[in-house]
Order: sequence, then structure tokens, then C-alpha cells
Amino acid sequence: DRARQRRFDREEFLLVINKLADLGYNGLGLYLEGAFEFKSLGGVLREGVMTYEDAARAKEKRSEQGIFLFPLTNVVGHMEHFLRQERFTCLQSSTNPERDVNFGAPEAEEFALKIIYEYLEAFDTDYIHIGGDEVRLNEENRQLYAKFLSGLCDKLISDGKRVGVWNDLLWYHKELVAPFSREVEIFDWHYHGHRP
Repeated sequence: DRARQRRFDREEFLLVINKLADLGYNGLGLYLEGAFEFKSLGGVLREGVMTYEDAARAKEKRSEQGIFLFPLTNVVGHMEHFLRQERFTCLQSSTNPERDVNFGAPEAEEFALKIIYEYLEAFDTDYIHIGGDEVRLNEENRQLYAKFLSGLCDKLISDGKRVGVWNDLLWYHKELVAPFSREVEIFDWHYHGHRP
């Protein structure tokens, strides 16, 4: 987790990836959200984020250690890195303006795709996890959420990419699963006691 107001520490990251390789791990999901040097969005959102130079080093280490490294971000909820900035306030949702993107806004898809494709390019990968968890849904926006997130997944799949999302909202609202391609990988996590 490099997203939650932590500073990216190159030495610490190298220690972690080396230790994982020593322990026999062959994959690492790097959770970044907005903690990256986004060139397509006009630069860093805060100090201490991972840079393109860091991503290049991570790719080298990935190759040396034989570890599959992929980025995890969020393009619907957990967007506080972006939405607290004046230039992105037009994308705030009415239900949770500090954290959720207004996925009904015309510019929301282009914004999300910029983030996604910049990560794919920076890490030289065809695999990405685009989040989707902990969004404040209601009767009015549930189907729009599913349409937005599944639409992003469809675009990525049609472009030859592999994509993952979180399962919590799909578990709570099973009707939202219908628009998703069977090629979307659903990562299972849950709160204590939310299901048997």
C-alpha cells in the first residue's frame, strides 16, 4: 500500500521485493491510487509519490526477481488524492464528494482512462486492478456505477488488457454483476461478518 499518505521509499521498496522473491512469492500488486507522478494530469498530486524513475526501477527488479508486478488504483471511490484538488472538484459526486467520482459526469470516463493507461504504460504491463470498492451507492446511482465500471473494463479488454476489480459492492448488490464481462477478474475481500 503506497496510497494512504505514505511517502514512497525506494530502498524500502527494494527490500520488500527482494524479501518476497526470497520467500518464493511470484507476484506483487502495488496499491497506488493517486500516489504517482501523473504526466497526463499535469504532475504529482502530492509530495512523496512514486515517480516514473521509480516505476522503471521496479520493472528492472521485477525482471531480475521473476516477480509479476502490477498496479492497483481506484477510478470510482478512494479518489481523495484527486478530488481534494481544485482542478478536479468538477468530478466530485454529490453522495460522497470527498472520495467518490461522479461517474455520471461526461468527463469521468476520459479522466479514469487517463489514470489507467498511464499506469499501464509506466509499469509496462497489460494487467491492472481498477478498484471499485467502498463507493457510496443508492437506488439512483447503482446501475450507473455498474455501467461505468463495466464499461471501463470492456474498453480495456477490447484493447487486449486484463483487468481486476474489488468484489464488495458486487457482493452486496448482486444485480450489479450482470453487465461485467466474464473476463474481468474479481478480487475477493470483505469486512468481518458481512457474509457467511
